[in-house]
Amino acid sequence: MLEVKSYVTEVAAEMRILLLIPRLNRKIDSNFFAFEELSNLGNDVLVLTSRHHRSLKGDWGEPEHETTGKIETYRLFDNYRDMLRNYRKQWLHILELLVRFKPEVVFCSEEQNIRLAILIRKHFDIPILTLVEVSMATAPYPVEKVKHLMNRVMNRHRTVDECLFLPFHKLYWNFLLEQSDVIITCHPQDEHRLPELSTSRTKVHYVPWCNQLCVYQKKDKIAKRGIYIGSLSKVKNSREFSITIPRILDETPTEEFIMIGPAFDGTERIIKKLITAKGQKVRWIRQVGRTEALSFLSSAYWAYTPVDRAGFGAGWGFIIDAWGAKTPVLATHNNFDFHDRKDAMVVSNATKISKYIGELYDNKDLYIQLQNGGYERYKKYHTAEHVARKYLQILKELV
Repeated sequence: MLEVKSYVTEVAAEMRILLLIPRLNRKIDSNFFAFEELSNLGNDVLVLTSRHHRSLKGDWGEPEHETTGKIETYRLFDNYRDMLRNYRKQWLHILELLVRFKPEVVFCSEEQNIRLAILIRKHFDIPILTLVEVSMATAPYPVEKVKHLMNRVMNRHRTVDECLFLPFHKLYWNFLLEQSDVIITCHPQDEHRLPELSTSRTKVHYVPWCNQLCVYQKKDKIAKRGIYIGSLSKVKNSREFSITIPRILDETPTEEFIMIGPAFDGTERIIKKLITAKGQKVRWIRQVGRTEALSFLSSAYWAYTPVDRAGFGAGWGFIIDAWGAKTPVLATHNNFDFHDRKDAMVVSNATKISKYIGELYDNKDLYIQLQNGGYERYKKYHTAEHVARKYLQILKELV
């Protein structure tokens, strides 16, 4: 059993917030800084999360207990699956922590932890704020697992979603509305439909996804380099690379395309074929740390996202990082409410991507507009300071 510390502070906190989140690691999770800023605004934050997390930035393990300012973190679970499935095994320890902390609200970051949040509310009679990446695309973990297995043998994930799981998503969204006192969605397209998403009991708010850039070594732009950062999988529509990358390397001034991230769902075969065909012009790096990934991103002349879905797996972090690094974004699908030719180049047809990349090389004014437009959107909406203040405003209304 971990030592349970006292949470009595010399100065009374604005609010005592219990954060349930499957994983939270300062080294790799950009949203950590939103919660750090929330604590800097005078709030005590108790975090329950997991110890291990594997991502494109590495396989990370964290201590079971640590304190960062006014954030107290207990990693009671081995990984996020352990947290979703086995939270009752840790219940007595959780209860002991909460009796000492006396939380005023549960911040359930990612709807998968809603069952644990409901259990806590039964014992402490406190409200639940649930954060989702996108509305109407949520599902409990067992359903997401079934979807993943089915997607491995189907060509398009959207076929599964629309034909089989859309009714279930709607039912689960209604369940979240019933069990949450307030919901935050991070998808910009949800901002325009908040009244229809809300009910008389539960209000839905829009708060942009936090993607605070950490300190990293900025690089000069390499004009003939393009980049993609993220997992390579069907969910990310990475198979599109087999169509676009040969065209880009054959038809534009680009001489190097870098992909950073692990491969799944047979995508590795596609990447290896590209490397065989194009040699050193295609560079694949399976895992790097966040600071190194940002350095690569800042050095690229442009960034390309093929993702054609919203919500989980949408690659928002890569897009926002590119904006923050002033690397223009090309997107073959508008999955993040892009403003075409202002903060991104929206490619109407993937087979014509070379034409759009050619414009980046030929039109300096357009290039600068995309740099500045993306950076302004990052600074205005996605920094830790902006997101934390939005969180706090909603929390104060709730408590």
